[in-house]
Amino acid sequence: MKKYLAIFLGVFLYNSSSEAQYGAGEVKLSENVIKDIEYYIDHPKGKPYVFLITEDGMNATFWYCAHSRCVPTGSMDERKICERKYGKKCFVFMIRRSIKWKNEATIAARGREKSFSSSDNNIEVRRKLKNLGFID
Repeated sequence: MKKYLAIFLGVFLYNSSSEAQYGAGEVKLSENVIKDIEYYIDHPKGKPYVFLITEDGMNATFWYCAHSRCVPTGSMDERKICERKYGKKCFVFMIRRSIKWKNEATIAARGREKSFSSSDNNIEVRRKLKNLGFID
């Protein structure tokens, strides 16, 4: 019985900690971050993996996977690397091509309204970001 309780608590705590890495609240993205998002969505060398931004929306870090079997792990390593690089708290903005950041607009939005396709052009990317309140 103790084993089952330990397993349940482990799974619960893991899910809670991985959910907590997503950013939340109102944030405006800098022009450099917007350009990074455009590049990230249609990267020529691999599939998007995770996109992190600093809490103020001024900086971003992102990773790709060149293999077909990669999945986001919820690992905190990417976040720690981002925080060391910029000296600010970093949060997950996107997993693959789907925005995970929580604000009023993203909570109300449907799946397609907060996700991107590799065929989306820069105008479409900016339009979606504007509709979701990330740019003015």
